[in-house]
Amino acid sequence: MAGNLGFTVYLPCDATAMFEHTTAPGSKLQTPNFDAETVHEISLGVLHNEFATVLKTADVLAALTP
Repeated sequence: MAGNLGFTVYLPCDATAMFEHTTAPGSKLQTPNFDAETVHEISLGVLHNEFATVLKTADVLAALTP
């Protein structure tokens, strides 16, 4: 929620990781288990342009280099 406090947030997508997850009890989804890559991609998509700007690490570093 740093963006809500006025900070600009960049999230390097290739420097983060996620674990596999299962759905909550009572879920109507037919697939109760999600592999780590799927959870990672969905999580990045949810965060991008809402709470952070998702970029590759090289792009973040290039932006920081004078």
